[in-house]
Amino acid sequence: MTMRPLYLLPHYLSNAPSQGLTSPWKCGNVCSMNMREAILKFIRDYVAEKGYSPSQQEIAEGVWIAVSGVHRYLHLLELEGKVEFLPIKHRNIRLLQGGMR
Repeated sequence: MTMRPLYLLPHYLSNAPSQGLTSPWKCGNVCSMNMREAILKFIRDYVAEKGYSPSQQEIAEGVWIAVSGVHRYLHLLELEGKVEFLPIKHRNIRLLQGGMR
C-alpha cells in the first residue's frame, strides 16, 4: 500500500484535533496551518532577536518537529508567497510581505 502525500488527505481529517490527535502529520489542514503559523512566528521572533534568519535545524528545535518536517512546511510557505530562499547555503530564509504580519 502506498502512502498518500499529506496535502491529499481526505478533508474529514481536518477535524482530528477534536478526536484527540495532536501530531501535525495526522490531523490534516488544521494542524498544518497551525504549524506553518508557528514556523513563521518563530522565524519573525528569531530575526527580531538575532538579526539573521534561523537555520532549518534551529527552526526544528524551536517548534519541536523534525528537520524534514520543517523543510516540507517551508516549501508550502514558499508556495504561498510567505518566504523565499536566498541563493546562499546557510540561513537563507527571507520573510516576504505575506509572512511579515
